[in-house]
Amino acid sequence: MATQEKTPLLSSQPHARADLYNAETLKARGQKYTLVIHGGAGTMDKARSTPELRAQYKAALARALMAGYGVLRDEGEAMDAAVAAVSSMEDCPLFNAGKGAVFNVAGKNELETSIMLSRPPAKHPSVPPTRRGVGITLLAHVRNPSKLARALYLAPTEAPHTMFSGTTAETIGADLGIELVDESYFFTEARWREHRRGLGLPEEPLPYESDEGRNDSPGGKTNGRVPLDVLPTGTVGAVALDARGCIAAVTSTGGRTNKLVGRVGDTPVMGAGFWAEEWTLRGRIRRAWRHLRGKGKTVAVGVSGTGDGDYFIRRATASTIGRRMKYMHEPLDVAAQACVEELRGDGGIGGVIALDNSGNVAMPMNCSGMYRGVVREDGVPKTAIFDDDELDARIKRIEAWERDEAAENGRDSIIPRPQLAEQSVAVTNSQDSVLRSETGSVTINEPSRPPTIREDAVAAVPTQPPIEAVVHDFPEGGLAGWLTVFGAFLIQMCGFGYTGSFGVYQDYYGRVYLSNESSSAISWIGSINAYLVIALGLVAGRLYDRGYFYWLLYAGSLLQAVSVFMLSLAKPGQYYQVFLAQGVGMGIGGGMMYIPSVAVVSQYFQKRRALAMTIVASGSSLGAIVHPIMLNNTLDSLGFAKAARANAGLITGLLLISCLTMRTRTLKLQEPPKLWSSAKRFIKDGPIVFAAIGMTVFAMGFYFPLFYIQSDAVSHGLSKTFSFYSLVILNACSFLGRLSPGFVANRLGVANITVVSTFICSVLILGMIGLGSVASVVVIGVIYGFFAGTYIAMLAPLLAHLTDDMSELGARLGIAFGLCGFGTLTGTPIDGALLTSKNIWWRPALFSGIMAFAGFFSFSTSILLQRRRKRIQKQQQAKNEKA
Repeated sequence: MATQEKTPLLSSQPHARADLYNAETLKARGQKYTLVIHGGAGTMDKARSTPELRAQYKAALARALMAGYGVLRDEGEAMDAAVAAVSSMEDCPLFNAGKGAVFNVAGKNELETSIMLSRPPAKHPSVPPTRRGVGITLLAHVRNPSKLARALYLAPTEAPHTMFSGTTAETIGADLGIELVDESYFFTEARWREHRRGLGLPEEPLPYESDEGRNDSPGGKTNGRVPLDVLPTGTVGAVALDARGCIAAVTSTGGRTNKLVGRVGDTPVMGAGFWAEEWTLRGRIRRAWRHLRGKGKTVAVGVSGTGDGDYFIRRATASTIGRRMKYMHEPLDVAAQACVEELRGDGGIGGVIALDNSGNVAMPMNCSGMYRGVVREDGVPKTAIFDDDELDARIKRIEAWERDEAAENGRDSIIPRPQLAEQSVAVTNSQDSVLRSETGSVTINEPSRPPTIREDAVAAVPTQPPIEAVVHDFPEGGLAGWLTVFGAFLIQMCGFGYTGSFGVYQDYYGRVYLSNESSSAISWIGSINAYLVIALGLVAGRLYDRGYFYWLLYAGSLLQAVSVFMLSLAKPGQYYQVFLAQGVGMGIGGGMMYIPSVAVVSQYFQKRRALAMTIVASGSSLGAIVHPIMLNNTLDSLGFAKAARANAGLITGLLLISCLTMRTRTLKLQEPPKLWSSAKRFIKDGPIVFAAIGMTVFAMGFYFPLFYIQSDAVSHGLSKTFSFYSLVILNACSFLGRLSPGFVANRLGVANITVVSTFICSVLILGMIGLGSVASVVVIGVIYGFFAGTYIAMLAPLLAHLTDDMSELGARLGIAFGLCGFGTLTGTPIDGALLTSKNIWWRPALFSGIMAFAGFFSFSTSILLQRRRKRIQKQQQAKNEKA
């Protein structure tokens, strides 16, 4: 074999810094680095795991994180950081990789490893761009398989292939400076006993079993072979993002306990157990018109899996995560969770760690636990084991980490001592062995058991608050955010804006087009429309949580546009035609879009969420201004059919713009909770229940002025022209009312604004008993319109304020608005029945006022309960801090 200069391996010395890695350049670019690792996933019983062993695992995970963090902190490459982290776990007998590898059915170790980068390494220009990664299997003498994967990846001349196995890989690795060891190096008593236990041979309890958790039969014998799914499988892996935006995924494993000789798992199979890629993301308009193509946004992702490898291979799990992100435009967490759930459907268990170049981390699993951890720029490692654990910085470690020499240069970062990367490992005999290879020697002192932690010797890492598995940042706007706000604004304009103009139809149908029907029957058209827009939120909110935003947007827009065109074909006196087109068709179309269009805005805003949502809500007020003016000026002059078609053209154009401008950004990692589970938590949440009750009963009185103020003015003898514009006056002030709270909500509080607005609206609804002059119509229209708009604008922010888990916001909005729909459905028909053909106006006004006041008291109760809950939480938090 031709000689060549050996590929440099990892060292504890700082990495050479090219211009690309200049600290000032990195700071200017604002690129952050992240490292995420796993140490295997599977069936884990917390009751069978001792606290001491959990502490050892967390210490080992933290040690691996800090090994990789030291590389990233010194502006090193993602590849080197990932290899450093995986090598640390390969040297630890706790993990099924390297020293801790399990045995196959013949009592031998067959190791596997892989490496893949999203782009070629900057410091190694000789690596061609097409050389994405390397997979290696059936290793028996390589101490650190991950280092071999790195060496083969960086040696395209000596190792030109993508997959290698056995002695070929080891021979090339030896020439490249990789350390080889004797087979006995991988022998540990714990793994050997697992091997014998799987074959049904008598043995003692395993070190990781507590006395209470033993399932051995008396005498230390087992009842036959132990099923493979309860024996250790495990894999270790790391995905690193460096300061230049490159992602590297490195994976290493010993395979399954008692696997057949020669079995190949998912770890060396590209796309199955590991993946990394990078692509350019362009918007829908740029994809449609090539001449508009620009640079676009660069997206990169890296994935490392652990679990039932055969299922990962069949599903190509790792690469499918990237494909879902690339072609379905799913966020990282959604794509990763979906692929892991597909494994569950096939009967496979496991989990993945995934990282994108924005620093988002996903660690979904479909089993009871996965050893995992993450470290970011702050240098604080956070680890977890079981599926219900939060990533936690409160870990224990075998030795205290100390400041390195870089502290003298002003850096204040914690990194592990170099010797902590070297792990003392175990063999069954008491003799010390010196194993030699062509490349050198390694001395191994091996006690008979894995090391334990003395409680008086451990030290705690500085604590930080637990973090979620996916860290989301809110851009507080941006071009995509404000375009989404604009699109949602237009949807509200065509949805509730159209519903809010039904007072024009109520008057026109009663006088001309449906004069054969009662006021109550005509009111059912508007009320069923409003009910469906609101009540369908129960379904639309659930579908939105599951990622079907675009389906709801496109289908709802199409149905609403078709329905309003069909309204123009309705014949005079044909009540059912108008009811189906305007009441049912437009109601369903609007209901598919209403809740999702409000909820999607919350993905872009946190601090300015109230402002964004009030802008969105003001769209319905603007629509309730534009539609009445357009209809009042065209119904009599052009006729019903042409006026309806003109209005349909306007709505269709606005909805088309919404479809082009709105984009969903991200969703939560967890699978959206089941509807029944969400409903049970909803019912047990006192503040949200009273808020929903308040919305329902308040809606029974809220729509009376919107539906009847124009008819009321006409019946009291006011001029026809002024009466036509009474609804416009109300909705114009409602537009101002919806915009104003966004600028003061953060200071005055969403809850306070909601309570005040409902009280004033209730008083003014009762005031309609005295309606009879131009002045009274103007006063009620102006004041009621303003505070009615304020109330509508605060509903979604109020529910968000009462919701602790934002992953349930869509479902809670749907449930609350679904209940509110019943009030909307029944309120105005009751008003019409109380009005009678004799136009007794005080009856519906009194009924609506009483309902509105009932809603006001319910909202007040909700706010008081929420404040009491917050006060109790603060008191409990203060007690915990003192403790």
